[in-house]
Amino acid sequence: MRKYFLTFSLLLIIGLFIIPRIALAAWWNPFTWNIFNKPRTPATTITAPAAPPAPVVVPPSITTIPSPTTTSTPAKTSAPNSPQNNQKPKVPIVKNQLSNLTNAQIIKKVKPSVVYIETSDEAGSGMIISSDGYILTNAHVVKGFDTAQITTSNGTIYTGTVVGRDENVDLAIIKINTSGLIKVTFGDSDKLQQGDAVFTLGYPFGIKGDVSFKDGTVSRKIQNGTTSYIETSAEIHPGNSGGPLVNIYGQVVGINTATFGQTIQGVQVGETIKLAIPINVASPLIPKLKGGLNVVQQEKNVVAPEPQVDQNNCAAIKAEQVSFEKAFMGLFNSYIAAVKILTAAESDNDLSGPAAFQQYYQKWINAYSSFTNEMNNLQKYNVITVLGSHYIYANSTDLAELSTSIVSGAILLKGVYDDKLEIYKFIVNATYWDDYTKLKTQELLDKNNSEFKEASNYFSNAMSQYQTIDNNYKNIFTSSGCK
Repeated sequence: MRKYFLTFSLLLIIGLFIIPRIALAAWWNPFTWNIFNKPRTPATTITAPAAPPAPVVVPPSITTIPSPTTTSTPAKTSAPNSPQNNQKPKVPIVKNQLSNLTNAQIIKKVKPSVVYIETSDEAGSGMIISSDGYILTNAHVVKGFDTAQITTSNGTIYTGTVVGRDENVDLAIIKINTSGLIKVTFGDSDKLQQGDAVFTLGYPFGIKGDVSFKDGTVSRKIQNGTTSYIETSAEIHPGNSGGPLVNIYGQVVGINTATFGQTIQGVQVGETIKLAIPINVASPLIPKLKGGLNVVQQEKNVVAPEPQVDQNNCAAIKAEQVSFEKAFMGLFNSYIAAVKILTAAESDNDLSGPAAFQQYYQKWINAYSSFTNEMNNLQKYNVITVLGSHYIYANSTDLAELSTSIVSGAILLKGVYDDKLEIYKFIVNATYWDDYTKLKTQELLDKNNSEFKEASNYFSNAMSQYQTIDNNYKNIFTSSGCK
């Protein structure tokens, strides 16, 4: 009996534990083999309404937008009707950022929009602000004119009409009849910081040709009442007026205004301080200027007294005129004395050939001291310094031109003396007085005479400028009722 009981127990254990494991093993069970599997449609997952969908966690790889050329393995997606499929991952938006341009890139971008502006009195620069022919410039470039000749950077010439101007701000708009022009891009002048790189483009001194490009930095911003200016170290000369001041992105941030005739906190605008009108000041005025805004300043070249006769004022005008005449004639006498020295050195000489030049040479050496003294008097002369604040009735521009003519003539005249001294020294020390020496001497003397004529022209201009200023004094004296 016990034998049968053990046998039965062993069979029961084998049937319950060992046989099922063998029957369900992958190597034995055919239903686990892939050859019997067929593709099946995935079942649709239904989520209970009360349970909100779990938030989608965006992996770090999605935080940047790949470039068009980058390839990546597509991510696995949820089932079409899955709630997660309706929730888009939040990808941060990358804003467009401006890139710094090289000098060459700035020139390529801005140069086609810079124009040369010319009237019978003035030449300056401007910039195209719309493709249909509107041009922004300084008001003083077209002061007193309703039309101007416009030359684009490619050499095309147009006749432009001044449609609006505001001489208080020194801005004007010119219109040319054309289309398809390349316009400038405006920047934000309020964002400029001291030390930022800026660049000027235009036609300095009114010289036609290629557009000039100068680099510099923002020196400071100046506030003069209701008017603002950008001071820059970039070169701005007469002729640059009306041209663009641009930033490192090639955007216009200012309008160059080198000849703007005002004082800024007691400092006279001139060659040593370069100013530009901020584009944020100009932009709001552009629509008004296009619409025909016309603000004209009264001429202020001469500070005239009141119409009523003031005898003390008359005496002051007369005293200033006499002082000016005395100062100028003293200078001009130095020029006459210098010319006499040059003439005397080559006159009253009966000798000829090398002996004559030997005598000329000695006379010029003897005249060196007196001639140099006269030239020093002329070269250090500056009308503005000499006249000072006492000379309140003379036009400062005329006085400056007079100074330039006198100093330039003196420098040339001193050069004439030095060169001729060297010529005579060459002749005196010549070993042979042959045909070559004679021809070479004549060539050098002809060149020297040409230099002397150029110096004389400067002093002729000085005399003309003197007459203009002197007549201006007389007109002020008469218009003041003085007798």
